[in-house]
Amino acid sequence: MSSRGYVYDQWRIDLEDLHHTPSIKDGKTYEEERIARSKGCMFITSLGNSLRVTQIVIASASVFFHRFFLRNSFKDHHFYDVGAACLFLATKTEECGRHLDDIVRDVMKHCSKTENFKVEKDSKEFKTWKRIIIFYEELVLEAVCFDLEIDHPYKQMIKFSESLGCSDKLSRSAWAFLNDSFRTTLCLTHDNEVVAAAAIFIASKYLDEPLPHSEALWRKLVGSYVC
Repeated sequence: MSSRGYVYDQWRIDLEDLHHTPSIKDGKTYEEERIARSKGCMFITSLGNSLRVTQIVIASASVFFHRFFLRNSFKDHHFYDVGAACLFLATKTEECGRHLDDIVRDVMKHCSKTENFKVEKDSKEFKTWKRIIIFYEELVLEAVCFDLEIDHPYKQMIKFSESLGCSDKLSRSAWAFLNDSFRTTLCLTHDNEVVAAAAIFIASKYLDEPLPHSEALWRKLVGSYVC
């Protein structure tokens, strides 16, 4: 157990740790790495939407991506390669399987940045991408220590919304903010309860929909954190 009453999580780190990652040791600034992480997760989201996977798959792939770069450098690995492999892995772990050929096809279309790009399955590029994704899937598995079970903040957000009597509109907005949160490192630095509560709070401000201000209620919802 941690000092805050939560079960120990090897993937929960302090914000200061993000200033000493392999990428930063290789010369990137904190801001450059933050942007690279965001670009990688945006790529995963775009690819996931194209493949029509669930948001949970996209979220899991994004978490794998963030964890991978806690132990590896952007200098050595391109976010396209890692992102595609993370999504492929997440489709398996979340039981939303997609054929590797379909993922390769959409990756090639995305990378071409050309409308009506024609994908040839017999092309050298297609075969190369298949090898890259399979190779990086193994690297990702090793980097995350085969720890593939991920708990996301969506369930907590729904629970909090119901307890607070939030409108459907506010709940949908909070869900959207949670989706966006995976472009950041919040999944590494904060517990799900805090991220979920923050999404509801931000949504309430965005929609100008007041929330209860009882500190006791928020303590009960979020646990040992003070809101």
